[in-house]
Amino acid sequence: MYSFSFILNIKLAIVQKRIKQFLSSEFNRNVFLLFSGSGIAQAIPILATVILTRVYSEQEFGTFFLYSSIVTILTVISNLKIESTIVLSSDNQEARQLFSLGVQITWFLSSLLLLLILLFKPLIASKLGVQGNNSWLLLIPLATFLNSFIQLSNSTLVRLKKYKRISLSNIIKSSSLSSYQIIAGFIKASSWQLIVGNIFGLITASISNLLKIYKHHFTIEWITGTKAKALIIKYKEFPLFSTFISLTNAISRHIPIILLTTLYGLKIAGLYGLSLKIIGVPLLLMSQSYSEVFYREASQIYHHEPANLKRYVRQNYWSLFKLGIIPFLLLFIAAPFIFEVVFGENWNTSGVYTRILAPWLFLTFLNAPILRVLSILRKQRFLLGYNTLLLITRVVCLYLGYIIFQEALFSVLLYSLAGVLFNIFIMVYMLKLTYTRN
Repeated sequence: MYSFSFILNIKLAIVQKRIKQFLSSEFNRNVFLLFSGSGIAQAIPILATVILTRVYSEQEFGTFFLYSSIVTILTVISNLKIESTIVLSSDNQEARQLFSLGVQITWFLSSLLLLLILLFKPLIASKLGVQGNNSWLLLIPLATFLNSFIQLSNSTLVRLKKYKRISLSNIIKSSSLSSYQIIAGFIKASSWQLIVGNIFGLITASISNLLKIYKHHFTIEWITGTKAKALIIKYKEFPLFSTFISLTNAISRHIPIILLTTLYGLKIAGLYGLSLKIIGVPLLLMSQSYSEVFYREASQIYHHEPANLKRYVRQNYWSLFKLGIIPFLLLFIAAPFIFEVVFGENWNTSGVYTRILAPWLFLTFLNAPILRVLSILRKQRFLLGYNTLLLITRVVCLYLGYIIFQEALFSVLLYSLAGVLFNIFIMVYMLKLTYTRN
């Protein structure tokens, strides 16, 4: 009979061998770097939330999630998707110019946004259903600019294959914002502290990225009108189509927070927002980490070995499925219990929302990286139509839950169902599209 220690050593040796095989691929190593960095970066605020949910109220979280949703939507259009062109460009000098152009566009649009908020702040607050102190609206342009700058600099770092720096930047941002929110919350808890903590995290991440890209001569220079026009025309699909594709997708993802606030109040928005923060946001960032590397590899395969694109897409679907199926099954089964134990009994409803959203989030996890192929194949028009129809369907579903049932639970259920059906459709379409291209 073999001893237990002998069997254990054999199993450990097998695991180590498989890990070495996995990391022997440059693609897998790059995914691992971004994935692990995103995982750590998201673990920090999730652990902090265990404390924050006992310091801040559901309404205060609701205000913070409303702010975050608005900033996320505006960030999508803040640089007209110039960040995607930085990786695609075959010329380093042009890539530097695209980075600077993206910063210029972001600065202009953020300044315009600040002016609009100053002029129409009472009207905006009224339409959002925000009562009391709404001065946090003035921080939205700053947060939008910083988010956009991080996107531009992250794309630059991907081009330079500086994946460790992207991971480090994510960790720095999460650590700084979580530390501020906890400390400030114990001094005087308010939604303002949550929002300022977010700004603080964005500033630290921006500085970290800026210092790194400067070392590689990606300085911010003024791009003249003629050169800017030439660059925009060359990559016109991104400002014209990719921007609105991403905008409709972002609105689809974040419209529940805005509409739940308007229809049911900040408390319901806070409960739903916590669910999305604990499950949806980490999932999205990990998927984006995978997507950053997938996009680069898929671009090279399409240009040099297009016949292998279908196989590459199917392999990555299968890899993502194996990566996500067990965590999502556990969430679907035990989310209400987990949320009540971890975050407090006031947050049980967030667990119920998580259970409802789990099927949609799982399919989104599978599709999000693969959809980058549509940009490579210049299928932006199709994706724009798809996302627009999805947005309209989701808005209708949220309102139907309110009109028919007068219950937030049914609004969330119909919203998730729409996401499931549309994700199944796009998955089938992607497999057929890559097959046709071959």
